[in-house]
Amino acid sequence: MDLLQGLIVSIAWSTYFTHGKQFMGAMCGLARSLVNDIRLDKPVNSSGCPSIGPPGHVENKEARTNEGSKALLAVFTLSAYISMAFRSDPMAWSTQIEEACDMLSKNIESERDDILVTTARLARIVLSATEISRRALDDPTTAQYAMMAIEPLKLTLSTFKSTLTPGYHQHRSIISLIHSAEVSIYELALSQPPSPTSLSPYNQLPLDLKRIEYLTALLQTCKASKDHFLAGGLASITVPSMLIFPYCIKILHRLSTFKDVPGWDPTIVKQTVDIMQCLEQAAAMAERLNANFKEGTGENSIFAAAAENLRASAHNWSVPVSSEQDEGVGDSASFGTWNGGDGVDFPMADFSDDFWLPGTFNF
Repeated sequence: MDLLQGLIVSIAWSTYFTHGKQFMGAMCGLARSLVNDIRLDKPVNSSGCPSIGPPGHVENKEARTNEGSKALLAVFTLSAYISMAFRSDPMAWSTQIEEACDMLSKNIESERDDILVTTARLARIVLSATEISRRALDDPTTAQYAMMAIEPLKLTLSTFKSTLTPGYHQHRSIISLIHSAEVSIYELALSQPPSPTSLSPYNQLPLDLKRIEYLTALLQTCKASKDHFLAGGLASITVPSMLIFPYCIKILHRLSTFKDVPGWDPTIVKQTVDIMQCLEQAAAMAERLNANFKEGTGENSIFAAAAENLRASAHNWSVPVSSEQDEGVGDSASFGTWNGGDGVDFPMADFSDDFWLPGTFNF
């Protein structure tokens, strides 16, 4: 349990010392393995395996303690948000996670316990949307109808938000994670739509209009998430809140550079959000925080490198002039290349594989 808790802290605060996506993926995988080894994700007194020992029951003392519940929920939550950002294998929701939420809710030791339960339930919604998106990349049939999952997921999120106390609607981390859920839901509109030839003209128009509605909502949600991030500070931000900012930057860049949806005008993205200015604002935030640290230590901190890397990579995110000047908005003939980025060549539309020091944001 001590090792698992140490891993959770390492992942949650890996902003300060990771060496790239591989580190986060490896640590998250190790944490999931430890959860399995100490049987936090198994029923209490589950039957033993006859092939490796005598029949009977395996005692699981940690699973029904507050400490075990907190560890299980923390690993699930981190796994869900890392999976959303990096498309890595997530930890699945289970009966044991539901029971851990219920147990912790009934035995709250501090406000942080309730926040952990809230983040875990939000992570479940994120995971549901992410799993559909992942399947859509591999299965054309799923991709064609992924957008149909948006309304049920929106209803699930809306119902959950209605259960939150007013204070949580003002809580910085909760707001950030709600944005993450909304982005993961509306992002399903980026999946490949049904071929225009498979639909009658009467069905195609409403589908196109609905897709534009969702893409517009995705744009506005990314903007709200970006504004929320830039309005806060970096000193105490953890990985789940950190991951959504660069993820939104990637989506905004993508929305501003494609024309695969009839009626979608990519220039509206630049009119709504200036990506270059966003990165400059983030760099300035890191620079100010570094100055505060330097006053006490006399040395530059990790945030000095973050500011430098943000400015150095900003040009990667400029929208090509040709993308802004191309005639025509949404050519239905290009539907075949629309599938989560497959077939679209954006060689610069990504952050590096490293995190703050060698390459900001681990994207």
